Amino acid sequence: MTIGVGWEFAEGESIDLDTGVIALDEKMEEIETVYFYNKTGCRRAIKYGGDNLSGSKEGGDAEVITLNLGKMPSKVFRLACVVNCYSKKHLSVAKKGYIRLFMGGEVLLSQILTDICDSMGLLFCFFQRNAEGAWFFRSVISPLSFPTAAESVPEVQKILADFPLF
Repeated sequence: MTIGVGWEFAEGESIDLDTGVIALDEKMEEIETVYFYNKTGCRRAIKYGGDNLSGSKEGGDAEVITLNLGKMPSKVFRLACVVNCYSKKHLSVAKKGYIRLFMGGEVLLSQILTDICDSMGLLFCFFQRNAEGAWFFRSVISPLSFPTAAESVPEVQKILADFPLF
């Protein structure tokens, strides 16, 4: 699985978006957060592809995080996928901004960021492991108030606590 983010600068604005994944246990406690400051996690099952300050990258997403669900440590119960604006601006400033989840060449979920107003971050989707060890994902699209994935952890925990187990 791959999470990709891309954007362009709006005229007169510079903006730095970052993608992140927050790994949580069954009690919703943070295990690890992977983003531009912590580039690998969960025994390298989550890998951050590098920080991009301009948003543009020829031929693909500006930033990516890969998830190897088959290698995820057993204590990881949920994985929250987020995008944040490190520049402390609203995501709507990101011209042509998007976040997407894909596997191979197939896009499974996509969100245009300029459709999200008054928010520095977005909880995009989450993965959850069931009792048999199979992974499922769910779209969330919930605004976040902070400029980094690490700062968003308490807010994400609160949002996901309201979702029933599946």
